[in-house]
Amino acid sequence: MNLAPHSGPPGFVCAYATAHRMEDKAMVFAMLFSTPKYMADMCEKDAIVAAKVAMLKAQLHEYCADVSEQVFWNQHAMLEYAEQRATWSKY
Repeated sequence: MNLAPHSGPPGFVCAYATAHRMEDKAMVFAMLFSTPKYMADMCEKDAIVAAKVAMLKAQLHEYCADVSEQVFWNQHAMLEYAEQRATWSKY
């Protein structure tokens, strides 16, 4: 199965996510944490992925109140951007 972004059909973050509903949820979770900017862009283009992300974010917030749109997700996206900028300066 292909783990590359955009390798799956509409509604899935990658081809591997089509293997089973639990793999779909796991890949949405993994990509939210590893590539939040990519996921934000994908949510703008794919309503099904956007619904999955919204559901997962709500479940995470229910489990831990610190996981909120304003606090956690925005900070995570800024950290990802800062890390990318740090690697750019090496070249």
